[in-house]
Amino acid sequence: MLGKLSVLALLLSGVTWIPCLFLFGLQAGLARNGCYAHVWMVVPIVVCSAIWILMLSLLSLAVSAWVKLQLSLPE
Repeated sequence: MLGKLSVLALLLSGVTWIPCLFLFGLQAGLARNGCYAHVWMVVPIVVCSAIWILMLSLLSLAVSAWVKLQLSLPE
């Protein structure tokens, strides 16, 4: 189960915190007042993305287990 969870977390990272941090870095680099004015926002981006990744991963594992249970029950 931990292997499945880590694979889901790795795949979901590609669509959550990695693009968010890329866009944040791009915007911070193009800002006139310096790129270190809003560095504190990195932590909330990573924490919220980690919570979202964990929630989606656990939900998908629960649905997968439920479907597997439903398919294994005799009619």
